[in-house]
Amino acid sequence: MAVKENSICFQHLLIFMACFGTSLAAGRLCKFAEKFPGVGGSCYKGSTNDDTTKQSTNSLSGTTVSPVETTTQSATSPPISTLSSLPDTTVSSVETTTQSTTSPPISTLSSLPDTTVSSVETTKQSTTSPPVESSSQSIDPTLLSTPTVCLRGQLRCYNDDNEMICAAPENCTCQMTSVNASISAGGFYVNPDCTRMAHCINGSVTWDDVYSCSPNAQCEKQGNVHQCYCTAGYYGDGKTCLQVTNCQDVYTAGINESGIYTIKPTGWPGSPFPVYCNMADGGGWTVFQRRVNGSVDFYRNWTSYKEGFGQIVHEFWLGNDKLYYITNQENYQIRIDLVDREGTPHFAEYDSFRINDENDKYRLSAVGTYSGTAEVRNTRYKENALKFQFNSFFSTYDQDNDMITEHCAVIRQGAWWHKGCCRSNLNGNYFASVIPSTTGCCGEQSSICWNNLPGPDHNIKYSEMKIRPVRD
Repeated sequence: MAVKENSICFQHLLIFMACFGTSLAAGRLCKFAEKFPGVGGSCYKGSTNDDTTKQSTNSLSGTTVSPVETTTQSATSPPISTLSSLPDTTVSSVETTTQSTTSPPISTLSSLPDTTVSSVETTKQSTTSPPVESSSQSIDPTLLSTPTVCLRGQLRCYNDDNEMICAAPENCTCQMTSVNASISAGGFYVNPDCTRMAHCINGSVTWDDVYSCSPNAQCEKQGNVHQCYCTAGYYGDGKTCLQVTNCQDVYTAGINESGIYTIKPTGWPGSPFPVYCNMADGGGWTVFQRRVNGSVDFYRNWTSYKEGFGQIVHEFWLGNDKLYYITNQENYQIRIDLVDREGTPHFAEYDSFRINDENDKYRLSAVGTYSGTAEVRNTRYKENALKFQFNSFFSTYDQDNDMITEHCAVIRQGAWWHKGCCRSNLNGNYFASVIPSTTGCCGEQSSICWNNLPGPDHNIKYSEMKIRPVRD
């Protein structure tokens, strides 16, 4: 009998262990005690499918959520954070517990109407389509179209259009998030008070040890570029500014483009002034006279020639005061370019040129050795067109300073260093082309003339006079 009881107990024990293990896997205790009351003990009796169904039916006011749907929702879909105001709705403790431990929250369902909610649909939406807004905020769109691996020698970096690309380091821009600035490849950035300068080199930012403006510079923005800029009359990089006294200084500073620049000659009492720099023919030429088409009247008085007139990029006279200060800084040479009415160019150069001040009536005090193509040898004259005027005073129609009894500035209708009324006068009447070509010595009427020029002396439609220092 004892053996039998022991055998029966052993069988009961095996059945108990099997049921207990199965019940734990399902999340409930078995009904072991009910089936085998003789073994003793009891199992925890959790809610069954039947109980859940009855509870859901009674609590949703006619709205029934199936047990299968409830289980699917609780395992995969985001929870409901606030259900306090859901009308006549009761959520089972198992459902709520499963949601809160496995899924991210949904903000609220408190305003949900008394309608049937399909937990299966909710599950599909939450597991297959993440919110668009969250996705667009967390992913840089440029990264989606940019290779994650670049070729050897390339970097993943931004270009000048702020696009993420694979590029050689020297083509990469530098993003300076601390100052909200972007430096182009090989470019630079200067901080607002011009005390620091950064460079973008091979996609990396490097800072200069020292950066500050020259005493002859100012910290400002020009053409969308902020940095140190030299003040008028000075040229350089802003850190170093050298005073320019003529166009040769501009050329020496590394600027080789013809155009308008500002200079301040040594001893000049006024403010720096603009000049036209001709960088051809060796560069560094300061232009002080030009005739093009007769649009500017050159028949003017003494004061006008003293101060200058016309359009500096077209027809003009720089001014005798300025010309005096420029030519007396150091030794200067002069070049005169001429074009006749047939379009043939000529030039004349003299290795020295200088004029005196107004007290000496702007006397032509230096004219050196000639070279060029603007002369045909003629035994009639010992000196060529400009050399003949050496030591002559400047004359205008209101100041007759020539060396003859006639008033050459009136007769030739142009101010010049008149010695006589011939040889040269590049400030004469531009429209004197009606003079017969056989007339010699610049003709008997006013005209732009240059004696010994191949062809008629007055046959000139373009002239430009320019100077530069003679330097080794």
